[in-house]
Amino acid sequence: MRGHVDLKEVFTNATYLHHETVNILGLKIYGSPWIRATRGSDSGGPKNRFHQIPYGIDVLMTHGPPRNIFDVCNKGGGQWGSSGDYSLNKAIERAKPRAHLFGHLHEQRGFW
Repeated sequence: MRGHVDLKEVFTNATYLHHETVNILGLKIYGSPWIRATRGSDSGGPKNRFHQIPYGIDVLMTHGPPRNIFDVCNKGGGQWGSSGDYSLNKAIERAKPRAHLFGHLHEQRGFW
């Protein structure tokens, strides 16, 4: 069994945002590491905290995509999976960030 790792201590040359806001050069940036399928890890905690995304942020950064936006994997001529999260869509509509940057689905491996 793995112990808890504090990523804020691990990343000494970066700012790790764990469901929190930081102001950098006048930009309000909120980051959430949470993903729906955590498979053996605890990326951001057991439940999403998208309801905590504040209104009026400039940039929202999340690990995974919202539902139906680059969240389907194309592999072997067919599509499979849909890992985006509807609660993230709702949070984006409510918080109205100027930009949303998100990571990828690990299953995609470079597919659009």
